[in-house]
Amino acid sequence: MSAVNLAQENLLAVYQDQKRLLLIFAPSSTQADYEQQHTLLRGHEAACEERDLLVFHLFADGISYAGEVQVDAESAADLRRHFDVASLAFHLMLIGKDGGVKWQADRPTPLAQIFENIDSMPMRQQEMRTTL
Repeated sequence: MSAVNLAQENLLAVYQDQKRLLLIFAPSSTQADYEQQHTLLRGHEAACEERDLLVFHLFADGISYAGEVQVDAESAADLRRHFDVASLAFHLMLIGKDGGVKWQADRPTPLAQIFENIDSMPMRQQEMRTTL
């Protein structure tokens, strides 16, 4: 399988109005903060899907992913540069369906807090009302 090129310029256009994005930046998949965040995410796929949340795992060293799709190293580096995230830093960033940055953190965060941020968004509240 070849890696998909998701340069920042088209990232928002590809997912805008369709998905919320949780960008997880880390030096590598073995970095302690990343491992903790990955553990916090495990088993919550249905809740992420319910919120139209696509998780990006973006590494300075190693293979990056957007959901299950491999992201090429250049695209991961472009995203890191665009959002001004240092290559050795752990950083979480929530992007709304409108393409705007909605929330950020520099440490592993429980999903309840991330979901609370999503569920407080006007667009998400509208989605919840229409699915009731």
